[in-house]
Amino acid sequence: MNIPVDIGSTKRAYTAEQDAVISRAAGLREGAHLRVRAGAGTGKTTTLLGVAQARGSDRGLYLAFNAEIAREAREKFGQTNCHAATFHSLALRAAAREMSGNAASRYQVKTDVLGEPSVALVLSSLPRVAGWSTYKLALTLLRTVSVYCASDAPAVTPGHACEAIIAETGDPETLHGEYPRERAARAIARLSKPLSDMAQAFFDHKVAEGHFTHDVYLKLVALRPDLAARAFAAADYLIVDEAQDLNPVQIQLLRSSGKSIVAVGDAAQAIYAWRGAVSALERLPGEESALSNSFRFGANVATLANKVLGESPEGSLGVRVTGVGGAGADSFPGTRYAVLCRTNAAILDEAASLARAGHAYHIDKADQLRAEILSAGAIYHNELHAVSLPEYRVFATWAEVVDEATDNRNLEQIVKIVEDNRAGEALAILDASQPRGVARVALMTGHRSKGLEFPVVKMASDWLSLKDLAERATEARASSPRHLTAITQEYNLLYVAFTRAMERVVGSERLVG
Repeated sequence: MNIPVDIGSTKRAYTAEQDAVISRAAGLREGAHLRVRAGAGTGKTTTLLGVAQARGSDRGLYLAFNAEIAREAREKFGQTNCHAATFHSLALRAAAREMSGNAASRYQVKTDVLGEPSVALVLSSLPRVAGWSTYKLALTLLRTVSVYCASDAPAVTPGHACEAIIAETGDPETLHGEYPRERAARAIARLSKPLSDMAQAFFDHKVAEGHFTHDVYLKLVALRPDLAARAFAAADYLIVDEAQDLNPVQIQLLRSSGKSIVAVGDAAQAIYAWRGAVSALERLPGEESALSNSFRFGANVATLANKVLGESPEGSLGVRVTGVGGAGADSFPGTRYAVLCRTNAAILDEAASLARAGHAYHIDKADQLRAEILSAGAIYHNELHAVSLPEYRVFATWAEVVDEATDNRNLEQIVKIVEDNRAGEALAILDASQPRGVARVALMTGHRSKGLEFPVVKMASDWLSLKDLAERATEARASSPRHLTAITQEYNLLYVAFTRAMERVVGSERLVG
């Protein structure tokens, strides 16, 4: 094929790997699948654009991980017959006739649950377990529904409730201390079955009244073949981006679509298992191709990336990359330097250090982080009238915020900032954040950096080294598969952070040895 394509400001032909993917995707028969393992910076978007061009008048549907990626894809694919959407927007259109109004947020539904006397009455009839208030039971009920909606199961099971209970109590297999383990095990034994029955009744009730959250209408489309057929009726083939970050219900939808599918992703960049994500690259059948030449960085960054892949505890399914890029770093138009952190607390520390050195900095999502700290602080000081964010107004006490934080990593970090009495310091640091075009340095978490690139990346001090991770992996193997998955995600997050760099990674020596 060897079609010329624009890559940034350079024009080159497709590589042999890209050519192979495009040729195989163009020739997919109806219902066939092609899985593409694409390493960091290997030109997957360019390749997928080539697929859409090669398919000509065939109607394509590009399914994106989130709305921001979908918007970008609509711009890039605008001259093709391939249109972009998220799974949720696709399902919303299909299920719109079943709904009594606009989709409700999970916070609205949570307020309904806590405010409905009938629900409180039912919850009060559950077996009594020490330490479990009505609020905690209601929260776990909603978590059970969320776990079910993300699964490919046809009905709610005690296993879904068990997972929700573990989010509240911790996993008996990994908790330290006999009493916490016994307490968690007792809650699972006594509550799993009645909570799953109640969650099924709650789900059925919401479906019957047409009052859906975003998770519920996605699940409803997966459960009903007529709605699934409606969702995919306008497409001849599907392109699925970030396929390593789907959840089981999304994969179920893909498999039931009957369309030819090109699923692209990188198992080494799977960092959302904590919210139920699994890799479609391992769950979809069909042929497999790979993209391994990274145009983002050169051999030095590729060496770091491959070192992480080589030491991942379960043997990463990520692609070993060859660094053939990095030359474009000199003409990079955006912020040249990024400091990547594991936590929001580290962002504050790094920003304070930059301020002392006289450097202007940009903190990713500073306004949102500021609003969250203010709202959380208001609840902590029992000043509920000062809570500005809708998602925080559902909390009546600080204990409820702490309960929610057990299953919400972002909120967990906000709780730590407030409880460590760092809110005032954090707000001053956030107020000094400059626009990205003005600041010399961008600060963000590893999770937020995904999909971005910078000539120079500095690793903050809160990252675990490969030696530390190896020790934790050894402990995890002796503990539980759930614990091992969490450690594997830490390896993946380190890989993501390293591979944001085009030119070099500062601070990598401490991490890789």
